[in-house]
Amino acid sequence: MSRGIIEDHREFDLKAERQKTFRKWMHICFIAAGGLHVCAMLALGAVFLFTNDFSGTIHKPLAVNLLRAAIVLFAALLITGLVLKQLVKRLKRRIKLASNNYRTQALSEGIELVSYDPGGFMPWEKVRSVDFCPDAKRITGSDFAQGFYRGAGIAFSDIVLTHVDGWDEDAQHVVDFKGVFLELCCDESVQPEVDVIEFKFCPGYLKRKRTLTHELEFDKRYVVYTSEPDSAPRAVTPELIQSLMRRDAGINVFFKDKHVYLALRNADNLFEYKAGDDLNEYRRMCGEHMRRLLELADMIIDACAVFDKAAHAKR
Repeated sequence: MSRGIIEDHREFDLKAERQKTFRKWMHICFIAAGGLHVCAMLALGAVFLFTNDFSGTIHKPLAVNLLRAAIVLFAALLITGLVLKQLVKRLKRRIKLASNNYRTQALSEGIELVSYDPGGFMPWEKVRSVDFCPDAKRITGSDFAQGFYRGAGIAFSDIVLTHVDGWDEDAQHVVDFKGVFLELCCDESVQPEVDVIEFKFCPGYLKRKRTLTHELEFDKRYVVYTSEPDSAPRAVTPELIQSLMRRDAGINVFFKDKHVYLALRNADNLFEYKAGDDLNEYRRMCGEHMRRLLELADMIIDACAVFDKAAHAKR
């Protein structure tokens, strides 16, 4: 797959652009303040002359001219404000273009990128296929990417799973899961499926019959569920157990047919750009998020027996 899908754009200094726009904003604000003051004085003068016409001949034409000048000046200030609004919109467009490019660049440097949809998310049927968060009824998300990593198919996105609790006016949306959902295509099928769940996040799994790994600390933290305990060792290897125990909480792994799904609980969106963020820092953050995501993919490929190690060796 080609990596040359990054859309080129002209680099620019965000700080300098913001300073330039801020200076224009301040100049126009000072001019607008002075102009509005003059408009008010002209309008008040016109009203005064209209209501106090003690000469009878001079004041009324002068009042009309003052009122006309106030209207013209106000219109000029209004046009100036619209011009400033367009300048701010232009800066926002350039920031959006740069942030989109940095996201795509981070993705392309990490994986052999096939497609990327900033507003898309993992298909609902795939999330539901692993029976993850069974109470969830609705899915939203962002940053849906698909491609290849170390020869294996990979797809991931941010997702938010929710359900409605209560009725009518008392109803409220409850978040069941917020984080990253990742899919890897493996070489061998796992039948029947195997789920490795941090049970404090999904207490519903405790109602199922669990398979013990006889690793005491691991069994305290994770629930391994499968209808055939003999199939678990091919998925839940000692290497995977050690890797999961070395990592922070919030990782759930599902083996289903020739697919491995990871649900990584995370409070932040994967590649979210917040207004005011420095673009250089945002570019570094995109690369860091991608590195952590691929570390999880490496963990699965290197630790699980369902992957052909020779075919998926690191390049």
